[in-house]
Amino acid sequence: MKDSSNTGADILPEHQDPKLTVVQQPLRSRVCGFSPQDRRPVLPPPVVKLSGWGSEDTGSLIIFASLWSPDCQNNVSYSTRCSAPFEYKLKADTGLPETSKYSLSPTSAYTKSFILMGNVTSVGYNLKDQKNEEGLFFVFPEVAIRSAGRYKLRFDLYNMPSSRQIGCGILSSIFSSEFQAYLPKDFPGTLQPTTLSKIFGRQGVDMRIPT
Repeated sequence: MKDSSNTGADILPEHQDPKLTVVQQPLRSRVCGFSPQDRRPVLPPPVVKLSGWGSEDTGSLIIFASLWSPDCQNNVSYSTRCSAPFEYKLKADTGLPETSKYSLSPTSAYTKSFILMGNVTSVGYNLKDQKNEEGLFFVFPEVAIRSAGRYKLRFDLYNMPSSRQIGCGILSSIFSSEFQAYLPKDFPGTLQPTTLSKIFGRQGVDMRIPT
């Protein structure tokens, strides 16, 4: 799907019609904690394929993942009940100009409000799939969820601006299938690595395949 509410289509290279396809859907997840050691990634790792980009350079393309309600109406990547997201701290050097006397940093409460954890961005990888067909794929082997429930992931494609551009918009978007994030006591167990994950792993992509 394309997102017509943004101006990404206005900066598309000529003759480009990007289309996203989720070629590996998320099925389940065990809720994780704040520590990187307690990250429980969504299984299997979501994989998105881009078509319709032609021969244009793909090095500036990036996909951002976000967490949504099953009806695709609400972005639930973070809790809306957190307090102020940022705090200002006075720097030691008070001789600075007024606008530079304070540093801005996320509050602890804001950091703990995130429901979608891990690396939520991916660049494109030129890979061969299980049919030995080449394509541009975006992989998300580290996304994890901190709250039990049913969700969908949304993937938004951007062409990041160069120094000559003033901004960028969403070029294409797609939602995953609905999946469940389980509490530890309810989690039915991990899944065996998929054929696609194994193939991408052999091509050098870290798919978090257990050894």
